[in-house]
Amino acid sequence: MDYYVESLTHSSVSIHGHDLNYPPHLHREAEIVTVISGEIILNVGGSRYGLQPGDSALIQPESIHGYQSCGCHCLLTIFDPSLVPSMHRAMHGGTYESLVWRGVSAEYLHAANCLAELNISTDPQTLIKGYLYVMTTLLTAQLPPCQRQPAAYDGFRRILQYVNEQYDQPLTIREAARRFGVSYEHLSRLYRERTGLTFSEHVRMLRMNKAKRLLQETDMTVYDVAVRCGYSSERSFYRAFRAETGKSPRQYRSSGQQSG
Repeated sequence: MDYYVESLTHSSVSIHGHDLNYPPHLHREAEIVTVISGEIILNVGGSRYGLQPGDSALIQPESIHGYQSCGCHCLLTIFDPSLVPSMHRAMHGGTYESLVWRGVSAEYLHAANCLAELNISTDPQTLIKGYLYVMTTLLTAQLPPCQRQPAAYDGFRRILQYVNEQYDQPLTIREAARRFGVSYEHLSRLYRERTGLTFSEHVRMLRMNKAKRLLQETDMTVYDVAVRCGYSSERSFYRAFRAETGKSPRQYRSSGQQSG
């Protein structure tokens, strides 16, 4: 995921997802993730949650969040909260930021699966809204409110957006700190508090996600992929890529072509 702020073509999207690995990002829609198998690490608002099979998390619109996982299967629903008026009022009033439910009901799983099977472009909005009502009602009825992030968080959003726009260039935390007039120590602490990641971990995730996509979707040479993703040499890219995936860039490209 290369973009810090996302926007949906439709008012809701619901999919079966595998191996969610998204760097910190935000969007105007609410988001619900439910783990079917495997494990997901959710970072949101400076908190870190380990989600196991049967767990579900509800994320407030415009809350910075990211995922890390390996070998997981989940249901991911992203939707305009105005489709569900009761939730829209709660979110607009800052009642919720992020909520985690340990163990979802069979009724919730049924609604979530049904929603994921719908065609968002052609199926009736009333049907989509109906499943959303069931899901959000079951979740919000049993979870306590928590505080919204403070206004000071907006300054960090500008820093995070800068990183998401510049990660394919030579970039260090000291340069980012100087640009925004904060100390290296303050930015290091803020990064960990707000994202659950270090600055270098976030940059590496952004670069690796882009590299994987370029290797799978283009015929670019490994050297060109390395340069496009912000690495100064093919050797440093190779070392970072193998540490991330356990494969060389060429092996990763070949395995994707064979599975396709």
